[in-house]
Formats: sequence, C-alpha cells, structure tokens
Amino acid sequence: MNKSAYQINTFLRSIQPNHILFFILTELNIIAIVKLQTHIIHLMTISLKKSRTIITNTTNTHPL
Repeated sequence: MNKSAYQINTFLRSIQPNHILFFILTELNIIAIVKLQTHIIHLMTISLKKSRTIITNTTNTHPL
C-alpha cells in the first residue's frame, strides 16, 4: 500500500463517527482506485498491442 492510500485510510479511521463524511470519502476513494485500475489496464493493453506488432513484424521479415 502506497503512502497516500495509507494516509487516506488513517484519515478515514479518524473520522469514523461522522458516517456521512466517512461514506462520501470512501466512495471517492473507491472511484479513484477504479480510475487508476482502468488507466493501468489501458496502458497494459497498449504495451501488449505494441509487442504483438513487433512479434508479427519479426515473423514476417524472417520466414522460417
């Protein structure tokens, strides 16, 4: 767990009695995590596509 996520979690623990604020911040936290995950998946897809083109290019230029 990175530093900012740890800070967010400690902050959320400190304000637990205030349920509405806790709920809103948890929702925002979840949204941020989901956005980050989709961004990472997108980057992985791009790199996969690039490696595929490299593989096809090498197989086309060097027939067995």
